[in-house]
Amino acid sequence: MCPSLSHLACHTRLSVRSQHSASQEDAERLERHDDAERRTIIVSGTACRGAFARQLRLSFLTLQRRNAVLDAPRPIFAVVLALAEPCS
Repeated sequence: MCPSLSHLACHTRLSVRSQHSASQEDAERLERHDDAERRTIIVSGTACRGAFARQLRLSFLTLQRRNAVLDAPRPIFAVVLALAEPCS
């Protein structure tokens, strides 16, 4: 075999190996992605309620910091009455 053909054969073998490892890596990446999705979706009800409560508290605290005078805590009936009033 001449040196150029030997080099070509070696390069072809390396190319096939790199394609195989790339496809194997892609398959493993998909498996990891599927596992991550399952872990995200399968959450207990308690954890959901806790996360929701934390999000509400965080939203409330953020509002308090941005405009403490207008966003002061109000009794629930005052909020309901304000929402029930027609817009002018």
